[in-house]
Amino acid sequence: MKVSIILFAIFLPAALSLIFSAIRNQNIKTSKRMSADKFVVKLPNIVAYLGIIGNIIFVIFIIGFTFFSEEIPHIIFYIVFGGMIWLGTFLILKTTMFKVVVNNDAITVYSIFRKPYSFTFSDIIAVQRQVKERYTPAERIVVKTKSGRKVIVEHSEAGYKRFRDKILRHVDRSLITGFNEFYNNP
Repeated sequence: MKVSIILFAIFLPAALSLIFSAIRNQNIKTSKRMSADKFVVKLPNIVAYLGIIGNIIFVIFIIGFTFFSEEIPHIIFYIVFGGMIWLGTFLILKTTMFKVVVNNDAITVYSIFRKPYSFTFSDIIAVQRQVKERYTPAERIVVKTKSGRKVIVEHSEAGYKRFRDKILRHVDRSLITGFNEFYNNP
């Protein structure tokens, strides 16, 4: 078993994904000023930093155990730590690439691996708010459009509350489920 092949298989796809996403991300501009009608929904930058730190740590482990131990580690070691590197890379990509830009009535979704697409609030055919009770409640909104697209916005993302409020103001009540507590409160 060639160690260089294993290391190449772990690092090359992750590095290429980061490079191509950085190139694509150069064209995406978001405004720092947000208002109730113009805002961006995206993960906080701390998530990307956690992915970067995790990747650095796992790369050090892989290189350290591969080159500085007497025996080459078992293939399971490379699978587990390679998976952790992929998880860190996903966190970085999700933070830097995925965003939902709301500009008045227009909504543009920038996905990680797909081309950006736009729709308006009138194109929405269903909105569902999902809440899971855990140690802390986890909440998300699933939006479905006429074109068959589906957008999921998580509670942990910056701009989530603005997006939720805009949905409540601009989408017909008959298309919305799971928002009863917002309609019952004056």
